Amino acid sequence: MVDVAEPRRGLRADPADGPRPTSRSGFFAEARQRPPEEIVEVLVDHVAREGALVAEVWLVDVQQESLQPFPARSGGSTSAPMSLEGTLAGRCYQDGTVVVSGVEDPAEDASGDCRSTESWFPLRRGAERLGVARVRSAEPLRAETLDRLDDLFDAFVHVVTSTAVVSDALVRARRTEPMGLAAEIQWSMMPPLSWEDRRVTVSAVLEPAYDVAGDSVDYNVDGRQVSLGIFDGMGHGLGSARMSSLTVNAYRNRRRAGLVLPELATALEQVLRETLLVQEGFTTAVLAELDLDDGTVRWVNAGHLDPLLFRDTRYAGPLLARERQRPLALAMTAEEVDGQEPRELEMGHAMLQPGDAVLLFTDGVTEARDAEGEQYGVERLCDRVSAHLSSGLAAQEIMRRISRSVLEHCGGRLDDDATLLLVQWHGPDSGEPEVGEPVVGGEA
Repeated sequence: MVDVAEPRRGLRADPADGPRPTSRSGFFAEARQRPPEEIVEVLVDHVAREGALVAEVWLVDVQQESLQPFPARSGGSTSAPMSLEGTLAGRCYQDGTVVVSGVEDPAEDASGDCRSTESWFPLRRGAERLGVARVRSAEPLRAETLDRLDDLFDAFVHVVTSTAVVSDALVRARRTEPMGLAAEIQWSMMPPLSWEDRRVTVSAVLEPAYDVAGDSVDYNVDGRQVSLGIFDGMGHGLGSARMSSLTVNAYRNRRRAGLVLPELATALEQVLRETLLVQEGFTTAVLAELDLDDGTVRWVNAGHLDPLLFRDTRYAGPLLARERQRPLALAMTAEEVDGQEPRELEMGHAMLQPGDAVLLFTDGVTEARDAEGEQYGVERLCDRVSAHLSSGLAAQEIMRRISRSVLEHCGGRLDDDATLLLVQWHGPDSGEPEVGEPVVGGEA
C-alpha cells in the first residue's frame, strides 16, 4: 500500500497549498521524464492532489485469475495479490466499471459509521483489460473527481504500457510462475487480446498461458474490414512454436502486401511449403475477413474446426464450407512440392446481422477431458457462450470465463493448447460504446 500523505522523493506538493486538481497533460509531462519503476510514484502524487488518502495499482496475471500488486513486492509494494472472484476489485475488473464502497474502520464505535470511501477503477488499454486501481478517500468523491481520476488512470496505462518495449517490469508483474520458452515466443507475437470500436469487438484467450506452443491468433482492423486468423501448428514444444511463428508472420507479410482471400490463403500455403523442410509439419487454420459496412464474412478453412455462429445470443450453427480441406503445408513428397501448382482454397460466404457473434477455436478446447475422460465438447461450449451472451457480458469477460470453465473441466491440466477468438459485429453505425457509470456499494 502506498500512503500518498507521505512525501515521495519531492513529488508531493506542500500540503499548505491545498489539493491541486490533476490533469492528463500534467501527468504525461512528469511521467515521461521518469524511469519505468517510478511512474507509479508520479501517479500516486497526482491522485493525492484530488484529496485521496491511499492509491494502489494491481495488474491482472497472465491467466486472468488474480490481480498482482504493481510494483511487485520486490519493488517496494506492500499490497497483496487478490482473486478476481468474490472481491470488489474483481467486480471492477470483470464489469469494467468504477465501483465505490464504504470502508468501516475497525476502531469505529458500534454505530458502524464509515470513515473512508474506496473507489475502484478499471485499468484498460482500449478494450484490453490490464488491472485495477484503488483510491481511498476520507469522503465520497464527487462525480467530476471520479471522471478526472478515471482519465488519469487512462493516461497511466498509456505511459506504463509504452515502457514495455524497454522494461520487463510490467511483464514480470503479471507472471505468477516461470514461462516456457515456446510460450515466450508465442506471446511475443500476439496482438492485444481485445479490440473494440463502435462497429466490432474482437477478443481472444490462450491456455495454458505459461506453456502454450502451437496455437496462435492474429487480427487486423483496417478501415472497412477486419482480418482474422486462428492457427494450430502440429506438435508441441519449440517445434510447434516455430511452426506457429512462421505461419503467423507469413500471414501478416502476405496480408500487408495487399492480398485478400482466397489468394491470401494460397500465398500463405505457398510460403510455408517453400520454407519448411519436406514433411516437417503442417498447420490447421481458419482465415476470415469481415466487412464492417455490410456484415459480409468470408473465410477459408484449412483442416480446422468450423467457426460457430451465434445470433440473438443463441447458437445458430457452424459456418460450413462445401468440403473440408487439408491443413496448410500438409507433408508432401519433394516431387509434389516442386511440381504441383498451388491449390485454390475454397472460400465460404455468410451475411451477419448486427449483434451476431462468430467464435473460432482450436481442438484443445472441445477435446479437454475430465477425470472420467468426458470431453468438454462443442455442445457445452455453445451452451456456455450463449448463456454469457444472453447475460450481456463483454466479449473479454466471456472469453475469460469460457477459458476458466475449460480448465475447471480438465482439472487445470490441458493435454493440448486451447485457444478461442470471438468477433462481434455491432452493425455499420451503432454509435459510440456506452460508458459505464460508477457502481455504488453492494457486495463483491
